[in-house]
Amino acid sequence: VFLPGIVGEEWSSSLPSSIKALKGSCVVIPCSFTYPGPRRSSFHLVWYLYRKASYPQAFNSRHSGAVEDAFRDRTHRVGNLANGECSLQITQVRNEDAEYFYPWIDPDTNGHRFYYKTAQVIPTDTPEVLFLNDPGTMTEGHPTTITCFVDHTCPSQPPTLTWSHGNNVSTSSRNLGDGRWRATSVLYYSPVSENHTKSVICRAAYRSGHQLQQSRTIYVKYPPKKTEVYIINSSSLTEGGTATLQCRCQSYPAVHTYHWFQGVDKKPMTYTTVTITIKGVKKESGPYYCSAENEVGKGESGPVSPLVEYKAMILPESNCTSYPSRLMCYCLAEGQPSPTLIWYLPNNVQITGTNSNFTISSPSVGNARDRKS
Repeated sequence: VFLPGIVGEEWSSSLPSSIKALKGSCVVIPCSFTYPGPRRSSFHLVWYLYRKASYPQAFNSRHSGAVEDAFRDRTHRVGNLANGECSLQITQVRNEDAEYFYPWIDPDTNGHRFYYKTAQVIPTDTPEVLFLNDPGTMTEGHPTTITCFVDHTCPSQPPTLTWSHGNNVSTSSRNLGDGRWRATSVLYYSPVSENHTKSVICRAAYRSGHQLQQSRTIYVKYPPKKTEVYIINSSSLTEGGTATLQCRCQSYPAVHTYHWFQGVDKKPMTYTTVTITIKGVKKESGPYYCSAENEVGKGESGPVSPLVEYKAMILPESNCTSYPSRLMCYCLAEGQPSPTLIWYLPNNVQITGTNSNFTISSPSVGNARDRKS
């Protein structure tokens, strides 16, 4: 049985010419080989450091004692030799690992010159750049995805990717070839207006202790919210004067249309601007409503009635009723601000207050007491 890429016409090896390795992490030098003849299941694999005059070993599949002290217990074979896989993993990468490495299959009996193909390990203090895609402007209520990924050379201990928002994520790992791998995390995100202009952050944490992060500003379209009618000159409104009303809300993008309404039946008014002026206001003016609309939707306010100042008046319902030995008077008045009632009693006695009912006993004496409604 001949397997393509394993059994061939001659011995050969395939490995990258160079590979970066993050210090403190691991690196896997990918390696494959072919050999002539029938399929075999047993091979002897040795990884060497390239030297002109000696053959220091970084890994030996049969004689671990022959491995240089600097690499002993830090190197491991990755893959199945029977399938033509001869990859080498180096853990706890350090500066001293900046060497040229090459594999040799069956070095005791195989005369093929494997050292013609070497892989240079380049230790680095800096991880690969962390990429975070720009999700663009999102719309509230429309779920979307945001993707974060980073390349590395340690498939057995890939960096851990985490997010600042939400935990509905999926992760994956992909072999890019030549010893490079890509760790990817996809965030399934439901945009909400509260996060508009805030940042979403993706973080990468390595076993080596290295950490990276990237952020993007979130822009979320949402309809007008917290819509309300605001009376700008509410502290100086007098009957017959002018009231300035403003329709306020929060939205993104900006409001493009305003509508105004008056009365309990919400009769439409002709105004279409954010601020309107009402002339000749009366105490019965209002209530007023407004609606604001942008490209996403519409928001409506609750009712607001201007607090109009007007002169106090005694209403016709006011009256006095005479009883034996007493007189009960009822006075009803209105005005803005709330009027103060002054009761004039016998013997030039005056009582000032807001009680509408008073009972007078023994009028000739002028004694008075109030009774709250």
